[in-house]
Amino acid sequence: MPSTSHELGLNSTSSELKYPSDMSLVS
Repeated sequence: MPSTSHELGLNSTSSELKYPSDMSLVS
């Protein structure tokens, strides 16, 4: 599951709105 969030975060900014917490972890 985390792998998908990482891919979405890097591929699309829309994921930032969907998974802001995941983006924080990626950053």
